[in-house]
Amino acid sequence: MSWYNQKEKGSKFLLKTTLFLVKFTPNFILKFIVLMASFFYYIFSKNERKNIDKFYKNLNSKNRNTFLNFYNFSISIIDKMAVWIGKIQFKDLVLKDKDLILKNLVNAKTGTIILASHYGNIEIARALSRTKHKVKLAILVYNKNMMNFNNLINKISSQKIKIFEVDELDVARMIELRNFLDNGGHLCIMGDRIPLKSNKMINAKFLNQNADFPLGSFYLAYLLKCPINALWCVKNKNKYEIMMDEICDFLDKKSIEKCALKYISLLEDRVRENPTMWFNFFDFWGDDEKSL
Repeated sequence: MSWYNQKEKGSKFLLKTTLFLVKFTPNFILKFIVLMASFFYYIFSKNERKNIDKFYKNLNSKNRNTFLNFYNFSISIIDKMAVWIGKIQFKDLVLKDKDLILKNLVNAKTGTIILASHYGNIEIARALSRTKHKVKLAILVYNKNMMNFNNLINKISSQKIKIFEVDELDVARMIELRNFLDNGGHLCIMGDRIPLKSNKMINAKFLNQNADFPLGSFYLAYLLKCPINALWCVKNKNKYEIMMDEICDFLDKKSIEKCALKYISLLEDRVRENPTMWFNFFDFWGDDEKSL
């Protein structure tokens, strides 16, 4: 079953309950609750467990602990909420690629497209970038699956998340996106999720097996005439390491697939470094994904 056909596991009630726990529960108790919830999800999510096991097989990793992917994912949800209510501060960040981040985000002359992924926790960088450097980041969503979470975040945060729904990119929406870029904003898009109704994709080798990746963000960078880069955030103990890779400064039609392959290669390198930070629980290499 493809990702867009699955019911959102985080209902509004569960999201609000999680927020309450993050705000008022001591960390040692919260970690125990997260551990138990992760274990429950791991035991009863047969398909997701199978998909992560397949991920490790494709990775050719001898050290497999699939439970850690579930646990780290649960921790990432807690951290997403913690950062928006101020429990995670800018001092908790480590800018591994400081010069690139300053160049392409803080001091950029024009807005860019930022590729995120199901690797790590990009939410940390997005929230804290506003706190320290006043970087304007907006997210592009292709469906309603993430709206519950984003609406909740907008209720608890003094700094609202700018959201562009892009089921269809008409002229009015393109003008709106162009204006956002011209005003110094950066558009954050998932680089490893194929949206419903999309036929813009590339089939490429990823972790020793072919998988489909979306080309929509690269076409968008071409149409908007803006650079496209990848931003990563990985938790290392109690610190959050922020990294950036430059993908393309300028895209023409001929360079779209080349730039996409560069991103896929960079994603593979990152995942190999920290496989327990891979949070794509769908059958990434399966028939359902390839039929989109």
